[in-house]
Amino acid sequence: MTGPAKPTTFDPMAPDVLRDPAAAYGAARDAGKILKVSGRFEQDFYIVSSYEDVKSVMGDHHQWTKREGALLRSTERDVGMSQDPPAFNAFRKIYASFVGPRGVLRWSDAMHRYVDEYLDAIVSRGSANLHDDFARPLPVRVMATVVGLPMDRLDDYQSWTEYFLTSQFNEPDPAVGKRMIEGLYSFFDEQFAHREAVLRAAGIDPSDATENALGPVLSEDLISLLVVARLGGRLLTLDERHRTARGFFVGNDTFTSLFLNMLYRLLENRSLWEAVKADRSLVNVAIEESLRLDPPSIGMFRLSTHRIELHGVEIPEHSRVLFAIPGANHDPAVFDRPDEFRLDRPREEMQRHLGFGFGPHFCPGASIARLEANIALNRVLDRMPDLELTEPPERIEPFNFWGYKTFMAKW
Repeated sequence: MTGPAKPTTFDPMAPDVLRDPAAAYGAARDAGKILKVSGRFEQDFYIVSSYEDVKSVMGDHHQWTKREGALLRSTERDVGMSQDPPAFNAFRKIYASFVGPRGVLRWSDAMHRYVDEYLDAIVSRGSANLHDDFARPLPVRVMATVVGLPMDRLDDYQSWTEYFLTSQFNEPDPAVGKRMIEGLYSFFDEQFAHREAVLRAAGIDPSDATENALGPVLSEDLISLLVVARLGGRLLTLDERHRTARGFFVGNDTFTSLFLNMLYRLLENRSLWEAVKADRSLVNVAIEESLRLDPPSIGMFRLSTHRIELHGVEIPEHSRVLFAIPGANHDPAVFDRPDEFRLDRPREEMQRHLGFGFGPHFCPGASIARLEANIALNRVLDRMPDLELTEPPERIEPFNFWGYKTFMAKW
């Protein structure tokens, strides 16, 4: 009698994996393998890569929990975004419509203004690093507007975001990350306190405030919403406010990678660029195809709730499992010619991509990133119609994110 199969040892930091993660995770998917990363980081973890497995880990909270967060290290436990349904379903309603497809339109004018201001600064130059001069600073400013943060600390916001996303893998001392989070939460507390002071100045006791105060008294942003929102008739706790604000705060790099990944594919095949320039109805198609082919997040983590056998491999209880989105989004069982960037991909097929996740924890900032990308690409097509790369872009370092840290171009 044979025992459980052994997982395949895997190094996500290997040069060939970093160069082409879709191919690496696709090879494991096609071979029906469960990967295991051992000895590389402070704790071992498993990786799944087929469409059905990835979708299951994202959506089946009975087997794969988010109660300890979505990172390699545990963060808050069973609070805010770090919890499972049904409790999470009630919590999600607080912000879902506020940042949904219709809700984000309240920030459309600001997005248009920011895009044009950054383009005004570079268009006359004829060339630039579009990462540093456009795609990196733009989402930080948008995030500050959506969350409701002062505009005089944009560089700090970017640094906080980058450190938070990479420290779990690169920083061996958990105390360093703990201090960083405490500093971030202290900053959030200042913003919460400011909103409460505004309410008192208007003669409203913060404990009695409701969402009716958004607009007439408070600014329409996430911090204000979290101050007045109620869950089961009560105000949110500080832990719940912190975890939710952080969830939106760290999403800056999603737009940066989405936008530059999309530009790269359109410029790689000039006919695609010309097609989108001529027919702007293809802008949203390009955004979705980019999210499918080049998802900004390679994957995040869930925790096994019990011993699980998958493809003959035994995954012990309380094991970290990373869902590899490129493997899923390139799965030939789901997508025709999955390794091609296509503007004629059938809508029903394209909508199956998992670039923003699946299930209860579908990315809460998806509508923000989509609207921002739509506005940005349309304006770049208008103002830089002859855009072209001048050298190959450099990839960002973290293995679980996919994007570029340089994007040298001319027009």
